[in-house]
Amino acid sequence: MKVNLKNSTATGSLLCLLGASTAHGSCCERTQVNMLEAPPHGHAKQSPTIPASSLPDTFDWSDVDGRSYLLPSWNQHIPTYCGSCYVHAALSVVQDRIKVAKGGRPPDVMLARQSFINCGEAHGFGKGCGGGNAPDIYNFMHEVGLPDETCNAYVAKESDTCDAEAMCKNCMVQADGSHECWAVERQSRYYVTEWGTIEGGEEAMMSEIFSRGPIGCALLSDDAFDYDYEGGVHTAQVPGNLTVADVNHDVEVTGWGVTNDGVKFWQARNSWGTFWGEQGFFKIQRGVDLNFIESECYFPVPEYGDESLLAAGDLTGSLRGLVPKGDKAAAEGVFFRRQLAKLDWTALKTPPILLAADAFRDGERGGDKIGMGGGGGAAVDDGAITPSSPRPSRSSSEGVGGPGAAGGRDWGEGVLVGVAVGVLGSVFVVAVAFAIRKVVRGDPPYIDISNGANSW
Repeated sequence: MKVNLKNSTATGSLLCLLGASTAHGSCCERTQVNMLEAPPHGHAKQSPTIPASSLPDTFDWSDVDGRSYLLPSWNQHIPTYCGSCYVHAALSVVQDRIKVAKGGRPPDVMLARQSFINCGEAHGFGKGCGGGNAPDIYNFMHEVGLPDETCNAYVAKESDTCDAEAMCKNCMVQADGSHECWAVERQSRYYVTEWGTIEGGEEAMMSEIFSRGPIGCALLSDDAFDYDYEGGVHTAQVPGNLTVADVNHDVEVTGWGVTNDGVKFWQARNSWGTFWGEQGFFKIQRGVDLNFIESECYFPVPEYGDESLLAAGDLTGSLRGLVPKGDKAAAEGVFFRRQLAKLDWTALKTPPILLAADAFRDGERGGDKIGMGGGGGAAVDDGAITPSSPRPSRSSSEGVGGPGAAGGRDWGEGVLVGVAVGVLGSVFVVAVAFAIRKVVRGDPPYIDISNGANSW
């Protein structure tokens, strides 16, 4: 059955589950902000207002002297619907501002959306895919920080728990071919030192964007915006019965401009994929608070100190996370010890020298298997030696020059070979043990031969 979402009379929440939005139902599940309850770092001072006459007519962080300071766009709606526009807009602003603050120097950072969705609510900020607002992100990043997206891929749903793995994890193949995942205890984290609201409308927004980078703004996402926007400047008025209290979406504002016809606009980025709008961006009329885009805007001040420690060489990376320079081997030792503990050490429950003694006893009990007198053995097609006659008596084997004498020599050689193999095997095991100890730089593994258990 084909459903016309645009003209459907279904409730806004149902449409949201289907990936749509209405002017009365917030697909973003965005919550309102009470600045009276904002923490101190939520009252940062915005950049001094620069008169519009002193600013360029057109400016956008996607093209500053031919260079873009914007990271790639996202799609909040895959692999399933998630009301996380506030996450995407706020983090786009933070990571783009990091690039601006670094003067465009690498590395670029894409922040871990999923880490916030997993853990934000546990810390009292937002409701994951169930909604929130930009200050939820900024407060979380102020108190907890966020790693980059290599820690967690976006899955558009909350984790059952907020443990260390919910923030950052790594996985690796094990000795038995299985896979194991573990928490990366220390990773590069990015913070927001302070944030604030932008007061003063159009001119103040332009000044903040020009001075420190893109900003985040709330707007009313209605049908005309969602379904009818086909590029150019969005100028459609919202229904008259709607107010700023009905805003239901968050976007990133990256710049501004003026059309050839003199229409002023904001250049902004959505979080619905690059197939929506103009490669994921849109223009909306500026200076008239269209869709209330000039009523509720925020700016964060990011901090990226862990990057500086890595660049200075104070920290280095490993499979287990960041460690102080020089301690990488110790960190990797944890990994190798866990890998080695999974190996099958059954064959080494008994030292090789004792295995050789066992072989000696086996040979003594079954001398016919190694050609002890009596004509030795007869070869079969698979190369195995099978007994062709009973083991000779001691008297017959003592005959000089007879078959028993030849068998006795073979028997003695077998013992010598067994002992030699045992000695060499013992030396090999000791060498391996010392090599392992050198690699892991921790307590060396040892093999408990008293009960066959592996101890680490």
